Amino acid sequence: MNRLFSVLAASAVAASSTSAFGAAGIFGAYVELTASGGAATSYNLLVPGSSPLSDFDGLDLGDFDVTGDTLVISNAQGLTFKNGGSDVTGVETNYRVTRVGDAPGVFTAIAHNFGANATFTDAAGNTFTGGGDQLWGGPGGITSTPDVVAGLVEGDYEIEIFARAFTAADGDQLADNGGSNYTATFSVVPEPASLALLGAGAALLFRRRRA
Repeated sequence: MNRLFSVLAASAVAASSTSAFGAAGIFGAYVELTASGGAATSYNLLVPGSSPLSDFDGLDLGDFDVTGDTLVISNAQGLTFKNGGSDVTGVETNYRVTRVGDAPGVFTAIAHNFGANATFTDAAGNTFTGGGDQLWGGPGGITSTPDVVAGLVEGDYEIEIFARAFTAADGDQLADNGGSNYTATFSVVPEPASLALLGAGAALLFRRRRA
């Protein structure tokens, strides 16, 4: 199948904001998270085919101890195409973390290292063979792996993510969920020792009042 036709079809299904008529763009994106030193888990952002992975958008990532837990963006993938002599010069994943009720801040960009020219397989197990198809990140990795819960105070949070491909002639091409970004939630909670002390204090106060 012609790469441009297949990308247009995938973009229509996935509601990507990639320019439908560009000679170069982004047609797939994934993010990988590692929580508190556990196993790395990949999530769908923009999916160019079938995927057994969970969608990042709308995901509840759970609770994280205010002092002991971590949530690291450990890798990411961006899938790009180019036709007619156009070129993709780089890909990045952008993220920001906002406490619920606060005004959103600026996005932080994480550049992808180049991964592979076609033929390659993406995080969801889809294989791409088209001329001009490229994988950024994945086996090539990313240039930083931030812990997105580091330094946060207790509360409920949203993490927004979008991917950007830089092209030589078609401008920036985005995988950004139609402009809404891909958004998951999580909570930062007191450390277990603090909760235990709080519970012990409440129990002691209750006994004193009964006495």
